[in-house]
Amino acid sequence: MRAGHLISSGITFIFITSCKLLIIVMISFIIQEYKEDREFIEKMLQQISQVPHEKELVFVVGEPGIDMMWIRELANFPVKVIGSIESCGQARNVGARNAAHYSEALIFLDCHTCFTPETIDRWMNTLWSHPEAAVGPAIQVVQFPSCEPSGGFGHGVAFKFVKHPFEWVWLPSPKDKTIFPVPTTCGCAFAMTPATFRDLDTYGGFLWTHRGLGWEEEYGIRLWRLGHPCLIDKDAVVGHYFKQGWPAESTRGYVDSRMEGIYLNVFNPDIWSHVIGLIEKEWQWEWKSKLRNAEKRYYGLRKKLEPLKDKIDETEFFIIKEEYKFENTPKMHGW
Repeated sequence: MRAGHLISSGITFIFITSCKLLIIVMISFIIQEYKEDREFIEKMLQQISQVPHEKELVFVVGEPGIDMMWIRELANFPVKVIGSIESCGQARNVGARNAAHYSEALIFLDCHTCFTPETIDRWMNTLWSHPEAAVGPAIQVVQFPSCEPSGGFGHGVAFKFVKHPFEWVWLPSPKDKTIFPVPTTCGCAFAMTPATFRDLDTYGGFLWTHRGLGWEEEYGIRLWRLGHPCLIDKDAVVGHYFKQGWPAESTRGYVDSRMEGIYLNVFNPDIWSHVIGLIEKEWQWEWKSKLRNAEKRYYGLRKKLEPLKDKIDETEFFIIKEEYKFENTPKMHGW
C-alpha cells in the first residue's frame, strides 16, 4: 500500500492506493453558545482538538458581559471569540464572515454536540464530493457531555401543517441510500463551503431575528431555491443533546420566527391559504401583528426571492396532508 501527497489550490490531498480518498481541508468550526455550562464548552474544545486537520474555532458568545477569553488558553488551535450576539442567526452570519479567508469548509454546530474525528472525515469527504450542497449528518439523541446515546436517529427535517400551524418533523432515511436529499438539515449540525454561504448571505443569510427556539432550519428552503441542495450522509453521525427545559428568553420570538419563515418561503397560494388558516385558528389575534412585523422586516427579501419561487416544489417542504410520506418523493429536485 503506497501513500502520496498532492497539493493544489491550498488543499492537501492525502491518498493511499486501494483505499478511499481522504481530503484534508482547512475547517472553520462555528459555534454559538448561550448560557452553556463550562464543562460543555470544554468538551467541545476537546473534540475539536482531536480532529487531525488544520482548523480553527469561531466561538460566538450569546450572553452579554460574559468573558470567554479563557477558551483561548485551553485550546491548542486558533480560536476567535466574538460577542455578544444574542441572535442565533446573526451569530452564524458573523461566525462565517469571520472565518479564515483560506477556510475550505464551514461546520456549524450547537455547543452540545458529539462527534469523532472519523465523523468529521466522512462528513468532509461528502461535502467535497458535493461542494454546491449543504451537508448534514445523521443526528442521534445523546446525553452531554458524556455523549452516551439516549435516543434514536433523525435524518433531516420537514415541516408539517396538518392539525397545527407548525410541527417539526424528523425524517427517516431511505434504506437503499447513504447520501440523500432532504428539505433541510437539522440546525444543530450542518456544513457548507464558504462559497455556498456567500450565496445564502446575498439572500438574507441566516435570519438575524432568529433566537432560541425559532425556525432556524428555514435556511434550507432558500438554499434549494438558490441551487444548493441539502443532503444528509447517514454514515456521518453527530450526537445532539436536546435540552429538557429552556429559559423564558429562549422562547422569545417563537411565533415571530415561524411567521417570518412562512412569509419568506411560501409562495404557493394553496399552501399559503392552508397554513394561514391554521395559524389564524391557533394563534388567533396575535398572528396579524406577527405577519405585519414579518412584512416590515423582510418585504425586500421576499421580493428578491419571488423570481425563484418556481425553482422548488413547495409540497416537498411543507406537509399539509396527513398521508404524506417523505419516502414517496425520493427523486427530490432531480436527485
